[in-house]
Amino acid sequence: MPLAAIAGCANSIFHPADFAILSDQVAERRIGRAFSFHAVAGNLGWAAAPIVMLGISAAFNIETAFISVGLAGIVFSIILALNADSLEKGISSQVHKTDDNRPQETEQRKKACHFCCRGQY
Repeated sequence: MPLAAIAGCANSIFHPADFAILSDQVAERRIGRAFSFHAVAGNLGWAAAPIVMLGISAAFNIETAFISVGLAGIVFSIILALNADSLEKGISSQVHKTDDNRPQETEQRKKACHFCCRGQY
């Protein structure tokens, strides 16, 4: 239970930021799909974690499970860091900009930010 509380604290920092990023960077016509993929991927991650850990633990041992999952996280972080420029360019090309080069504010984005900031996820 204490680990669930720690995970909840981590989510309380992560989710307002990631919802703001999605609202700011995803084109209006794709915002619903982006939020849906984001929610489903998060739920799949929570569901897959025990299965992966139990599988690795059964095949090897618990130490190997923690080390391999930790190393996978480090590897994916390095891959994302090395590709940050291309990821940012891909996102920027999809955003509708206003005359002063700011993302276009839409009613749907306002609702998404309001929804997120009120903590109703």
